[in-house]
Amino acid sequence: MKYYLMRYNYEQGDKKNHISGLKKINNTMEDYSVCCGKYVENWNDDITLVCDNENEDMVPDWLCEIDSWLVVSQRFVDVVEPFENGAIQYLPIKIDACQPQMQGEKYYVANVIKVLDAYDYEKSDWFYMGPNNEYRSSINYVLKKDIIKDNHIFIVKEDILSSMVVVSEELKNAIIKAKLLGFVFYEARVV
Repeated sequence: MKYYLMRYNYEQGDKKNHISGLKKINNTMEDYSVCCGKYVENWNDDITLVCDNENEDMVPDWLCEIDSWLVVSQRFVDVVEPFENGAIQYLPIKIDACQPQMQGEKYYVANVIKVLDAYDYEKSDWFYMGPNNEYRSSINYVLKKDIIKDNHIFIVKEDILSSMVVVSEELKNAIIKAKLLGFVFYEARVV
């Protein structure tokens, strides 16, 4: 089975078709608490994501968010749930958007809690970065087939804070077939 890195599609449409979450109101969570692969016990249901672009005419299924939270629509949840098998904790989030078509839409922070130590250091091309060379950045992303098994969505232990979500080809195809907006996929080598 093939696997893909699921990323936010910054280039879907023109710049006018780009909705971003500019700030969070009532946020009591640490910024990276929902993208580190851990189950969240005390979620604040009053967290509100304030979005921009009053000229937007489409309802996105993935909202770009300043702290890399994976903020997704109910449509995303409906498509992904049959595949995820407990790999995602869905945390409700309120949306304050000036787009009338987004009012009443349900959105969630998709907290991916399935973490696999599947990064193949020997076969991947990477380099150190950061002021003290404390971070690795991958050029050629290779995953271990024997660790992935038949999981459909997960994050790789090595990239826990990078919001790098990996999905199976089946799940990628389901997202594309449902015409969900805001997603782009890059194939990862699996050996």
